[in-house]
Amino acid sequence: MDQSPLYDCRKDYPTTTAVQRKWDEVEQGMSEFVSELTDERLSSVLIYKTMEGKQFSNILWQMMQHLINHSTYHRGQVVTMLRQLGVKPIGTDLITFYREKQS
Repeated sequence: MDQSPLYDCRKDYPTTTAVQRKWDEVEQGMSEFVSELTDERLSSVLIYKTMEGKQFSNILWQMMQHLINHSTYHRGQVVTMLRQLGVKPIGTDLITFYREKQS
């Protein structure tokens, strides 16, 4: 899949059903990954390159924290775009999730 700035995701995901199907696949993979984690694996150092080719290394647990933090940023972007389109987005506050889960 081409990840260039001009990538048009409508070709691969033309409907909300196609997006949901892909998300289910991604979510399953994440669940499997997390369920197999050990303390040793969480403490391991990963070496990787950015899309610009610059090399970095970070501890896995730090990268996982970054993933959650960064996804919060994108949820905010999506909420803003939905509001600009006149759509009332669902709540994304974590405390609201926990409150609803308790009841």
